[in-house]
Amino acid sequence: MPLDDIPAGATVFVDSTILHYAFVHFEAATPQCIRLLQRVGKGELAACLTLPVLNDAVHNVMCSEAMERFNRPRAGLVGWMGRNPASVRELTRASDFLNLIGGLPIRILSADLE
Repeated sequence: MPLDDIPAGATVFVDSTILHYAFVHFEAATPQCIRLLQRVGKGELAACLTLPVLNDAVHNVMCSEAMERFNRPRAGLVGWMGRNPASVRELTRASDFLNLIGGLPIRILSADLE
């Protein structure tokens, strides 16, 4: 189902891909991911996620920025980031991303199995 077709009043689980695509431009997906989060912000949809999902989205945003800013390929990027902490400290989009997401009424679900 296209994200735009989710009926008002529904509760949606927001995965890391939706968060990542809403913040980092991907031609085919970004507009509908942004619209989904706008609907959450307006209270038209209820949304939830888990901390592992949020962590994965932050990681993906950081990697996307590092690839763009430092002209690095995706392969080996995490290792490069580990060896270049000064460069990682220059990255700002993950912080901006967390501020944006923190302003939305998204419920954080427990990842406990109990």
